[in-house]
Amino acid sequence: MSLSTKEKYLFFIICSVGILLRYYNHSYDDLWYDEVISFWVSDPSLKFQETIKLNQLIDINTSIFHFILKFFFSIFGYSVENGRLFSVIFSSFSIFTVAYLSWMISQNKSFLLTSFLISFNIYLISYSQEVRVYSILFFSASIYLIFFLKVLENQRNYLILSMYFLSSILLISLHPFALIIFFFLYYLFIFKKFKTQ
Repeated sequence: MSLSTKEKYLFFIICSVGILLRYYNHSYDDLWYDEVISFWVSDPSLKFQETIKLNQLIDINTSIFHFILKFFFSIFGYSVENGRLFSVIFSSFSIFTVAYLSWMISQNKSFLLTSFLISFNIYLISYSQEVRVYSILFFSASIYLIFFLKVLENQRNYLILSMYFLSSILLISLHPFALIIFFFLYYLFIFKKFKTQ
């Protein structure tokens, strides 16, 4: 399917506005309790064991998000603005991954509507301006779904299988909620397989 120039411009404008809305005022408010925990536990000056210990003491999420954020801070600097920029970046990438996922499923121009809904979703914009796991979790879920569909199309491509495996591990290790997505898709896959036999 090829897009007209008008549709390409429309997609570009939708994505640009979505990214701008995520970036605009991303550091306007002070940190609130959950963000303070993420910011504190991800301090790059803390040792590996200290990060794990603090995470176990005060956070219900897994440590992976804090280690990814810690790595980001060690490269770009340890500041609240950079912590929130981390979420803005992954939330912005999600616009593209969800639009692509929509195109994979529908194979038509409805991905433009999907990109519009993702770009202007107030909840996604709000979470993209917080130092919390949810933006990277949403992005990881969309990547996982993309590779899940690609594996269904071509189960013998080892590169796709390995990317699917890695995206599964990342998704599950970010948040316990991801297990629901993971097992629900397997349930649908097995149900569909038995139904066609």
